[in-house]
Amino acid sequence: CILFIMSNLFIALFFIIKDNYSEKPIIEKNPVIERYGMDSLKKVYVEYDENEITNLLNETWLRRPQYTYEPFTQFKENPYKGEYVNIDSNGFRLTYDQGPWPPDSNNINIFLFGGSTTFGYGVADNETIASYLQKYFSDYFISNDYKIYNFGRGNYYSAQERILFENLLVNSFVPDMAIFLDGINDFLYTNSPKGYYKNWGYYKNEFTKQVAPSILLLEKLPLMRVVRNIQKILGNNDKKNKLFSDPHNEDSSNVVRHVIDRYLENKKIIESISGHYDILPIFILHPIPMYNYNLDYHLLYIEGDYKYPKAGYHHLSRLNEKNALGNNFLWAADIQKNIKLPLYVDTFHYSTVMNEMLSKYIFNFIFDKLHILKNN
Repeated sequence: CILFIMSNLFIALFFIIKDNYSEKPIIEKNPVIERYGMDSLKKVYVEYDENEITNLLNETWLRRPQYTYEPFTQFKENPYKGEYVNIDSNGFRLTYDQGPWPPDSNNINIFLFGGSTTFGYGVADNETIASYLQKYFSDYFISNDYKIYNFGRGNYYSAQERILFENLLVNSFVPDMAIFLDGINDFLYTNSPKGYYKNWGYYKNEFTKQVAPSILLLEKLPLMRVVRNIQKILGNNDKKNKLFSDPHNEDSSNVVRHVIDRYLENKKIIESISGHYDILPIFILHPIPMYNYNLDYHLLYIEGDYKYPKAGYHHLSRLNEKNALGNNFLWAADIQKNIKLPLYVDTFHYSTVMNEMLSKYIFNFIFDKLHILKNN
């Protein structure tokens, strides 16, 4: 016990001296600007100057903490107030003509679920899919107050969206319609929850505060700083030069089949719950750059191990052709097929042009769906 205390005191003294005489602290750099370069980014942010691009991307990627712990879903976007990005403490990103919270039962309330493309990484609040949808609903249905709530969250896939949907219902937040916008994340995080271990650092402290505060106290010991530095060194030596590592040893077709089965089971559960609450569920497969898009127009594309998304989309396209995905499913993966424009602001995330185009496509589908329901 005395040795443990003396070791921590000695290490603490060492770090005090080191921190006092070390160089200026390293300022965290924006990962998107570092990866693509400002000259390339200016070509996709044509309506922004360099300072505006920097501020927008800093608010997108350098919010600290970016995520915080949330029971059941594991994490959520941390509340934030900025010039371009604003996240309500109740878990949704602010949108154009934002509705009240709790939602007004006199309005027709629509909850939008998805990952970072739905959230709108790389675009401002009024340039997201949710904001464009809100504009279309407001312009067309003048006599009705349709209100969109953007529950898109970075890294989320269909299982987390289902859990978030259930949590909202349990807390008596019941929408009239629920839209689930999925695709890329289901095929990147193929072996949940293992795929989420890398995000643990974002919300670990918040989790330990709520569940095991003694662990947080232990981690503040000087000796633990030594351990973390060793882990960091070992981790850096083990990095691979690709965006996503393959967590499987199985055949690719088996992995894709597992992901699609998981997605369809989540869809089935959501449909069942929605029926009980009289909610209209809509499911959308969103576009991805590596499927039916001319990459000559993708100015910021970085190659990676995308075999699962590619194979998964091809498999889902066959199911869609057989009408096996249901009449509440919208195949939106092909809307970029013949578009000869830059539609992405980084490898995965949509530009304002794509967001507006996709939201129009979704609105037309929903409008037709509402028209059919009204006539029936």
